Amino acid sequence: MKKVRRVKYSPGRDLLFVFLAAVIMITSGYIAIKKEGSEPEASELINLPAMVPGEKPTAKVEVFAKDIPSSLSSRRDVVELMVSFTEDYYRGIAELTEKDLTGYFLDPAGIEAQRSRCVLEMVVGMRKMQRVDLKMRFCECYLYIKSVSIRGNICVITAEETMNCRFNCCKDILSETQKIDVTFKADISEGQAKLTAYERVDEVFITVDILRKSGKYERQTAAATMEALREGFLSTAGSYINYLNGQLALFIAEGVDNPVADNPYNREAALSYAAEYALSRNPQYADYSLGGGNCANFGSQSVHAGGIPMDTAGNSRWKYFSRPLDNSASAYGRTSSWTLVSAFHRYSAQNTGYGMVAAADTNIYSLEAGDIIICKRINGEYTHIIVCAGPIYDKAGNVADLLTFSNTIDRRYYPLSAYGYCNYIAIKILGWNN
Repeated sequence: MKKVRRVKYSPGRDLLFVFLAAVIMITSGYIAIKKEGSEPEASELINLPAMVPGEKPTAKVEVFAKDIPSSLSSRRDVVELMVSFTEDYYRGIAELTEKDLTGYFLDPAGIEAQRSRCVLEMVVGMRKMQRVDLKMRFCECYLYIKSVSIRGNICVITAEETMNCRFNCCKDILSETQKIDVTFKADISEGQAKLTAYERVDEVFITVDILRKSGKYERQTAAATMEALREGFLSTAGSYINYLNGQLALFIAEGVDNPVADNPYNREAALSYAAEYALSRNPQYADYSLGGGNCANFGSQSVHAGGIPMDTAGNSRWKYFSRPLDNSASAYGRTSSWTLVSAFHRYSAQNTGYGMVAAADTNIYSLEAGDIIICKRINGEYTHIIVCAGPIYDKAGNVADLLTFSNTIDRRYYPLSAYGYCNYIAIKILGWNN
C-alpha cells in the first residue's frame, strides 16, 4: 500500500508555487459542469470565456418578500426596508462592490450598522482575492417571513432566506442556497422604518462575532473596531488563499499518491444522493438541523450511498441505525463519527482494517465528486462538512475550484471559493476494505 502524502496548512509553506498559481489565474478561462435539461454531471465539461479585465458587471439582482402576514399590511415600509436592505447586500456581493448599508439603520454610526457594513466588505474582499471570478450574472432572493412581533415602536421579523444565482466562474450552473435564518429589528416610531439590528446565521456573521469576542480588535468607535476587524480577517484570508494557490500549483506539478482500497467508491451514486438531498432531507434518517446542524449527517449519508459500509468493527466505528447516540459495536443507534464533524475526521484518518479507506488531510485540489471537505472557523474550531460535487476546470484542463453540496446552510452546486471560511481539511474517499 502506498503512503499518503499528508499536507498541513502553514502560511509560509509552498510559496514557490504561488507565482505559478498566479500565472494560471491570469491566463485561464473557466470550464463548468453542465448537462442540458438535467442536473450537471461531473464528467461533462463546457468551455467558458475568461472575464474581460475591467468589464462592467451586469448582474440582475431581485429580492422578494413572501408569506407577508396581515399584521404588516399597514406597514409596507417595514417590508420595503427588508427588501431594499437585502437587495443592496446582494448587489454588493453580486458585483463585488462595497455598498454602504449603514443608511438603513437608525444609528448609522452604531455597532449594528457598522457590523453589517463590515460583513459585506469582508465577503466582497475575500471573493475578490480568489483566483476564480465570483461575480454573479444574476441573483434572486426570497425572504419567507416566519414571525412578526410588534411591541411599541419596535418590530421584529424573522425570515428564512433562499437565494439562487449564477457565478461567472460557472455561468451555466444554478447555485442554490436555502435555509438562511435572518432577523430584522426595526424602529417604526417615525413613520419610516429604520433598522436597529440585523442578524444573519451564516459563516461570515459568526466569524465577526468570534473576532469581536476576542477583544483583539476593540477600538474607541464602532467604525474603527469593525475596520480593524475587517483588516485582520482579510489578512488571514489572504494568507490562506495564497497557501491554496500554492497547493494548486503543487497538485498540478506532482499530483497526489493515494492508497488502494479492496473495493472502489461509487462516486456517481454519492453525487446523485448528495444532489437529491442537499436541499431536502431523507426521511430514513433523523434531521439535526435544529440540533447543532445536519451537515455531518448529510456527508455521512452521501458517503454511505457511494457504497462505503457502516463499520462496527475495531475501535474506530461509523454507523447509523437509529437516532440515539451509541458508540458501541452493536447494530443500534449512531456513532458520533456519523453526525459530528471532528469525529468524522478522526474516523476517516484513523480507521484501519474493515471499512472506509480515505486520504485525510490531502491536497484539496485532488478531490472529486463524493469527497468530503471539513470547514474550520477562524479560531480553529471544526464546524462544517460539505460534499464535493466535482471540480471546475480552467481552459488548460487544470482544476480551478470545486463545486459543493451542504446541509445547514443548504447549498447545491456552490463554489468552494464563495464560502467564508479560512481553513479546510480535504478528505478523499478511496473505497473500503474487507
